[in-house]
Formats: sequence, C-alpha cells, structure tokens
Amino acid sequence: LVLKGDAHDWLEAGGTRQQLIELSDAALEATHDELELQPVALPLRALSLSQLLERPAASWCIDGVLPRACTAAIWGAPGSFKTFLALDMMLHIAHGREWNGRDVEQALVVYVAGEGVGGLRKRVAAWHSHYKLQVADAQFILIEEAVPLDGGGAEALVETVEALRDGRHVEAIVYDTLARCMTGDENSTADMSAAIRAVDQVRLNFEASSTILVHHQGKSEGKALRGSSALHGALDTSLQVRKHDTHAEVLQHKQKDAEELQPIWFEMRRVEFQVHCLDDISNSLVPALVPNAPIKGGASKLLESLDAALISWGRDDFAGVNGISCLLEEWREAADSVAACGGGTPDSQQKAWRRGLDQLQKSGAVALHAGRVRKVTA
Repeated sequence: LVLKGDAHDWLEAGGTRQQLIELSDAALEATHDELELQPVALPLRALSLSQLLERPAASWCIDGVLPRACTAAIWGAPGSFKTFLALDMMLHIAHGREWNGRDVEQALVVYVAGEGVGGLRKRVAAWHSHYKLQVADAQFILIEEAVPLDGGGAEALVETVEALRDGRHVEAIVYDTLARCMTGDENSTADMSAAIRAVDQVRLNFEASSTILVHHQGKSEGKALRGSSALHGALDTSLQVRKHDTHAEVLQHKQKDAEELQPIWFEMRRVEFQVHCLDDISNSLVPALVPNAPIKGGASKLLESLDAALISWGRDDFAGVNGISCLLEEWREAADSVAACGGGTPDSQQKAWRRGLDQLQKSGAVALHAGRVRKVTA
C-alpha cells in the first residue's frame, strides 16, 4: 500500500490502473456528498420556481380582509370610528371569534395605545358586554404608551412582548396611532421610511405576524393617507373608515394579493356596561354589521310612502315578484300625497324622485321588476 506518492509510485507498488480510477471516483463522490450536507451561505435569500410553488398559499388573520404577515393601515378623519374598527377586529382575533361571518383563528394581539388607555377601557368593556365574553379569555397585550418607531423602540417592544407572550403566536401588532409613535416628520420620506423599517423589525421577530397602523387621512377624503407617500407604497392592505352620522363605512383602497372588498357598513350601537358591581352604569359604542348603506334625507321619507302604497295597492300574486308589490306609478302617487319628493316645481320633484329611488335601490331597500316595486326586508 502506497501512503504517499503519485500515479507512477502507485503502479510501481503493484496497484492497477482500474483500482486507481475507482479510488478517485469514490473520493469525488464523498466530497460531493459532504458539500450537499453543508449548503453554501448566500448573502440573499433565493428560491427556485419549484420551491416558490411549494410555499403555502396566502393565509389570513381575518379571511378576505386582513392577510397574515402583512402591513396594513386603518385610517380616516378624526372621529371616523377608525379606532373602534381596529379594536373590534383585534378583539375578534384575540377571542378567536368570527368577524362578521369571516373566519378567524385565535391568537395573540399586541395593541400599542399611543394615545393612552383611558378611552379604551370603556370600549373594551362595552365590547365584551355586547358579545357576552370574558375579558380573561382574550389573548391580548396592551402597551399603554407610545412606542418610538426607531431601532431602540423596536427592540424595547420586542423584548416586552417576548417576556409576556408565553410561547403564544403573535398574530397582529397594532400601532394606534402611527403619528403618536413616529419620531420624525411624517411628511418626510426619509423619516417615514425609517418608521416603516422599525415596524418591520418588530414584525420579523414574530413569524407570520401582521402590522396594523391606525392613521389619519390627509386633507382630501379620497385615497390619501396623511404624510409621505412612502407609507402607501409599503402597505399590503389599506382600509379607509368614513363616518356617516351613526354609521361607519369601510372602503378598501388596496389589497395586494386578493380582490378588493366591496364597501362594508357598520351601525355604531351604544352598549351599556358595568365593570364592577359598585361602578356606575356606563356606555360606549360597538360596531355592528348592517347589510346596506343607511337611508338618509328624502329617501327615508320616500321609503315611508312605499309602505302606504303597498297597503293601498299591494298584491302578492305577480309572477317573478317575491312578496307584496305595487306599480311604480302607484308608489309615486303615494309619495306625492305626502310630499315625499319635496315641494317646488314638477321638474325638481321629478329629480328628487329619481335621486331617492336610485339611493333606495343602491342600498338594497327596494327591488324593481317589470314596472313593479317591493320592499326588501333584512
């Protein structure tokens, strides 16, 4: 056996050419196996297309509304019920309760109350009273101060949550509001980008968690969040909340990996509660889903006149019409008798009639078929 030397020494010692080839092949195979067991570290994460397709499909914190592992904003004008909506969504997750018919899995929620916890006490108590649930059953951590959105603030939040989560999955981290947690100018692209990096730093510490930023809208009531456009670009989901008297309308302006939702309407219902038996009875608002937009102004009076028309001329024996109906002309006659379309000229009354009819149809309050109309009940 030759312990040291070249191919000539191997042959001189009595080894054969075939033996030398076999030894060489075995050495190469062993080296290849060793390399497979020790993958090379790459500076960037990379996937083949096969590995990409093996990834699980997108999942949801709230089915069809709030994706898992996303960055989302819930925003609107002051007093638009945006915090009520954010808290309602998070409490459903914390209890594992369906959110208005949409699937939810129970998991831990972290809520940064940047504007203080005074108002939240009443809202949380009213919510639990409304749904008849126990506060102790919620997986919820409330941070009762603003968290600076910089490297130090992110580290402090991660450390706090790690100490309290007890191994539970962190589903969502809410910053209410973004403005209270920002350390710079929200109109500065550089400062907003730094804040986004900080929330990402927190989110990436908790696998598959989502970030929800409660924020204000700009001067326009359109799709503009207040501050730098860098925020909108970083979002996967954007939900605007608009106040309509005692109702809230939720509009989705961005849904990165799914279809955008149709507008969702909530009635803000006043709920009484008593936390302790010695406390005074108090109250707060809780969002309750309603099927259609609220009926306002002249349309409300016009709908009342339909009741009178159905009493006078209603019939339930027309093919294709489900329930009691009357002719449109009969409804218009009833509307005119109570001035449901207002006063003024015949032209202005006709315009009021068309506006009211259009609103009632869009709201789903009435249905038309072959010149007949019926009232739609929930």
